[in-house]
Amino acid sequence: MTHLAKSAILERSESVAESILASKYGYHLPLYRQSQMFENEGFELSGSLLASWVGKCTKLLERVSDAIRDHVLAGQAIFMDDTTVKLLQKGKGRGKNKIKTARLWGYARDERPWGSTAPPAAWYQFSTSREAQHPSKHLQTYKGFAHADAYAGYNDVYPKRDPIWITAFWSPIITQPNAPSGR
Repeated sequence: MTHLAKSAILERSESVAESILASKYGYHLPLYRQSQMFENEGFELSGSLLASWVGKCTKLLERVSDAIRDHVLAGQAIFMDDTTVKLLQKGKGRGKNKIKTARLWGYARDERPWGSTAPPAAWYQFSTSREAQHPSKHLQTYKGFAHADAYAGYNDVYPKRDPIWITAFWSPIITQPNAPSGR
């Protein structure tokens, strides 16, 4: 089988695209390593080709992400937080890559404790910084209660946005509800 025939088969295979995405995002396997693995099996697929496939898949999944966002932000109350993730930035030359701290913002809806039949869901957004502009942009259409920690970046969301009411997390207190007093 020629290189072009193998490439054509792989490009049209949904399971290959699923495997590439699962390996990249689920197992943190970089595309250049996946390219090497394909090469070991006789398929010459460059990292840039795999990156273009990932980009096409990402574009197709945008509608799913938008639907999840709309569902989460339609809730009466959301829970929000951010966490750090490592971002590998390519440097110039071999071994010159740098690791930068980026952010993953999470917004969740779960109204089952209040008797709602709406399904729970979580919507995530990525940013390269922890600037307050990110939650402000993410929540620009939201109206309701927002459960959040004391991150000062959320302060820009509340005073300027009349329809959002803050409810703070009290996790150190509620994690052990039956703890003896005096702790």
